[in-house]
Amino acid sequence: MPSFLASARSNKLPSNLLSNPTSEAQFLGSDGLPLVLPLEGSLVLQTPGNQRRFRLSIAGYGTSTGANNLVIKVYLGTSATIASNGTAILSSGNMAMNSTNQNWFIDVYLTYDSQSKVIGGVFQGYSGSSTGILALTVITETSTGSFSDAAEGQGFTITATCGGTSSHVLTCAEIIPE
Repeated sequence: MPSFLASARSNKLPSNLLSNPTSEAQFLGSDGLPLVLPLEGSLVLQTPGNQRRFRLSIAGYGTSTGANNLVIKVYLGTSATIASNGTAILSSGNMAMNSTNQNWFIDVYLTYDSQSKVIGGVFQGYSGSSTGILALTVITETSTGSFSDAAEGQGFTITATCGGTSSHVLTCAEIIPE
């Protein structure tokens, strides 16, 4: 079993172009399937009371022909059906696109506790717009439900919503152990 201590990066990057996501849509990998940021299991996490810190690093760019906002969400789940992944663990809030081409990134710092089976943390980031900084925001501790601290094939999926005519590509999505 791969170690939870190893960096994990999606091997399907950059993502496919996500055009005009006026309703929430998942980023798809270069294979056309939902882009999954893999989270490997760990025998260490199976011992009650153990905790792991890790970081998600997500980055992309977008183009826009209007004054619209981009919202990025991250889910703990790998289903192609967004609703099956439960509630998003984070939402970036509005990142103004303002008829420009822009880069953006979100750094997410998480903890997982095997005793309480919850995940929580903080995130912050940057968008190239006038709104600029995504302020440090708390991610409320959330029950991980059916998440297993030992199983493989788990991970995070990322979605985008942006009103108006726009397109977006995810260029970086990786888990970094702390």
